[in-house]
Amino acid sequence: MTNPIRWMAFLFFATMGAIPVTAQTDPEAEYYRLVEMPGPTGEIIEVGGLDFFSDGRIAVSTRRGQVWIVEPAEGERAASSFHLFAEGLQEGLGLSVVDDVVHVLQRGELSRLLDRDGDGRCDTVECVCDDWGYSGNYHEFAFGLPRDRAGNFYMALNVAFSSPWWHARSEVPYRGWVLKVTPEGRVEPIACGVRSPCGLALNEEEDLFLSDNQGDWVPSSPIYHIRPGKFYGQPASLAWRKDWRERHPEGWPSFTDPPDVERAEAAIWIPYGWSRSTGNLVLDRTAGAFGPFGNQFFVAEMTNGKVLRAQLEKVGGEYQGAVFPFRDGVGSALRVAFSPEGQLVIGRTQRGWGGQPPGEGLARLEWTGVVPFEIEAVHLAKDGFDLRMTLPAKSLPDVMGIDVLEYDYDWWWEYGSPEKRARHLKVASVAFGRTRRDLHVAIPDLRAGKVIRMTLPSMTSKTGRVLLHPVFAYTINRTLARPDVRVPVAKRVPAPRPRERNNEGYLYLMRGDPKPFWNPGGPDWSYAPVQLDGDDRGSLRVGEGLKGAPAWTARDAPSTPLETTLHHGSVQCWFEVMLAEGASAEVLFEGRYALRLEDDPRRFGALPSSDGFEGLAPDRTGYVGAGKWHAFSIVFDAPRFDPSGRKIAPARLARVKLFDTLLHENAEWPGTSEGAVMAGESGDGPFVFRVLKGAAAIRGVSWKRVSGPSDEKSFERLFDGLSLHGWDVKGVSVEKGALVAKGADAFAMTRDFRMSLGEVRFWVKWSGALQLDVALGASEVEHGDPAFSLGRETLAGRLVPEDMWCEVRIRRVRTHGGWRDTLLLNDQPVRSVEYEGTPPRGGVAFRTQGGDGQVRLQDLRGRPAQ
Repeated sequence: MTNPIRWMAFLFFATMGAIPVTAQTDPEAEYYRLVEMPGPTGEIIEVGGLDFFSDGRIAVSTRRGQVWIVEPAEGERAASSFHLFAEGLQEGLGLSVVDDVVHVLQRGELSRLLDRDGDGRCDTVECVCDDWGYSGNYHEFAFGLPRDRAGNFYMALNVAFSSPWWHARSEVPYRGWVLKVTPEGRVEPIACGVRSPCGLALNEEEDLFLSDNQGDWVPSSPIYHIRPGKFYGQPASLAWRKDWRERHPEGWPSFTDPPDVERAEAAIWIPYGWSRSTGNLVLDRTAGAFGPFGNQFFVAEMTNGKVLRAQLEKVGGEYQGAVFPFRDGVGSALRVAFSPEGQLVIGRTQRGWGGQPPGEGLARLEWTGVVPFEIEAVHLAKDGFDLRMTLPAKSLPDVMGIDVLEYDYDWWWEYGSPEKRARHLKVASVAFGRTRRDLHVAIPDLRAGKVIRMTLPSMTSKTGRVLLHPVFAYTINRTLARPDVRVPVAKRVPAPRPRERNNEGYLYLMRGDPKPFWNPGGPDWSYAPVQLDGDDRGSLRVGEGLKGAPAWTARDAPSTPLETTLHHGSVQCWFEVMLAEGASAEVLFEGRYALRLEDDPRRFGALPSSDGFEGLAPDRTGYVGAGKWHAFSIVFDAPRFDPSGRKIAPARLARVKLFDTLLHENAEWPGTSEGAVMAGESGDGPFVFRVLKGAAAIRGVSWKRVSGPSDEKSFERLFDGLSLHGWDVKGVSVEKGALVAKGADAFAMTRDFRMSLGEVRFWVKWSGALQLDVALGASEVEHGDPAFSLGRETLAGRLVPEDMWCEVRIRRVRTHGGWRDTLLLNDQPVRSVEYEGTPPRGGVAFRTQGGDGQVRLQDLRGRPAQ
């Protein structure tokens, strides 16, 4: 497939510092130039709010509690004048100037700042209102501060975060709510269900819009149309909704169970690769002074350092619409606001939140007067989309070159959601409309409840200008065929099991002795700490005396493939790679699909070309150089096949992050990569690392399988979490919903549940030297012969650390002449043992042996074979 903005990869390299931004490397600058507005020497101005006085001066509030008044200078090189107006406030993340009086939204108060003696400094801080809660949690931000024609302010309150760090709480009113503050200072709660609502804005009709940020119950960054009484999906704030409290007098909303409340949908879902920390949004009311995008929203994006553009329309009486890339390389944009002259002023901050440099200060985008060739607007049609271009097109785009990706999200308590149920749609035709500025793209299979990301092939205008941004993402909540039917893009799905630790569910393939899980394939691999050779930077030094965790290293390329003995399918995986200077290596998922790693920022993380595939460069670079460890976090989706074996979905990298930099999203391989070590295509295979040139090392490999829908309903619950009814036990107790054994020679066996063939599944956590033996078909209270053993010194203990919950499944199936037991850890088959004879029939038994320690068992279920 064609990635939406991969053709612009050089721009991303520029923003990361690999290439200086110049007119030659930044085609966006021909249309919208970035002008820096340097602050006073030594001051760090982390912008939280922006607005303008009647004379054009800028009022700026900061995260550090200051308010600056800025007199912008004309021209690209002229210095603006900064004057400190106030300090000592608490993190002003919203600001509005009303009749030339500054109003600042602090964490716990909306304040009016007055200069009574006229000396240019604030001498009085008046409380407009403070009628909301503040517990002191570090993440209880207050964002704002648009004002409507009736004089009402609008603000939104961030939820508190707890353990895990991203789980939302609303322990004081009105965390997770949108509030209106009347001219009299009265607070009126409007709507709830938001998480980290960084931006609010009004359109010309005074409809209120809000930008939120990905996290628990928020699959990607949305733009909501805020309507009174609506719930937008994050449950924590329901604690302060009267009807919910009347139905649930027992306590707070669950962290992990979806609430029984109707959700309002996002008007726009912004792709994760485009926005990972969305700032505020502002409507273009400049009457053409900022170019051809009047009455559209411009959206600040902090992590990726860019500005996006959003365009809305109504379908079935409700807003939905499209988002577009607009301007890259602007730094960590948190706030955007239009000046009276029609320039887009950008306020930056990144402290504690990440982002692209510059991470503070002011800049402005100025339209040069040259109209870019862009997709100006997108409108849903009954059979596709109507596109309005900014300039007449020279010719129609090639139908076969238009890429249309459809996807949706999971709505659950996990942090965000990958793009789910993705498929490519066929374009039936493309035609001009009334003029060459109008294109109709016919797509016969559009559905509600989906996001459509369309990428056009290379196009030029009649005047020869190249299409600047060939991609948009349109959120379809309703179709024109059925405008009365709303389908959510964020789908309610079975919730993952709650976790005590974020890394539960992973298997660690390089803990202790890794040899049971790796096949080096030859003597050219060593396993020990490694570092760059200071005398020869084209080589790596390996030895037990070096610092750091051990790694697999090959120093004489080309190496034999280093393969895992375990096979994987769809997984979330993590690993670190180090290259010597000039080196080249690659990871092959399933032994077939390559991710190339070269000592070159432009090629580190590329998908290499192969027969019929031109390859894909990374969207941006996060490479920090030879001799450094590079940490990857990757979501790999295995290819899918129908029952006849026909491939219905290719292998893809749903997401590739290097450190915190997104390299790929939804990057697909049309087939196996050149040099694949596994023949054909399949749903699983080994994880492979090999060195193609020079020296390279890999360490810390871990993965978590991405499984299909659970079949829990077909299992019988063996333990209710409350009592030992139906069990024969010794030395086992019930604590907090778990069976607990402390010390050796404890046992427990099901009295009523009996099986010969079938499956048992449970969650277990062990500590110390205690070992747990598990037997199926046990006939004696003391125990049967163990099928498998679990604990620190066992095979399972090498894959799963102590004090971490692990799902165990043991399957027993009949074979010719006997039976086979298979052990799965976190849904990963890790060992099989075959036996002769007839499988015994009896209960499921557990017994501890060895030294001191503790074993905890939860959620025990069994399913006898029919």
